[in-house]
Amino acid sequence: MIKIGANELIESHTFLAMDDEEIYLETVVDDWPLKITLILSSSKNNGPPSINWVALSENHAKITFNGWSNASGIVTPSPVHLGMTDTTHRKVLFSACNQRIGSINRVDFQVYLGEKA
Repeated sequence: MIKIGANELIESHTFLAMDDEEIYLETVVDDWPLKITLILSSSKNNGPPSINWVALSENHAKITFNGWSNASGIVTPSPVHLGMTDTTHRKVLFSACNQRIGSINRVDFQVYLGEKA
């Protein structure tokens, strides 16, 4: 087991993806199957970089990173609360870091299991 602060690290991956290309991840968090679709959108929405997510089902989240195209890198300043497990009602969190290299996004993505709410 690896812990970062109070959170248990479940998954840690590095992906190389083009803009608007879907990254699909399946894992098990606290005996609960979790599916995550990541998209690094080329759309800047005329504002600062942002993250939006929607539930595609009770255990599938689609997370879109808008305007994350900085060559120096962009990161979530702290883990982001995504939801709760259905098994023991513990928090599911994620952290992300993206660096744009030419036309490729280098994404570091981590999933954590947090405390009970």
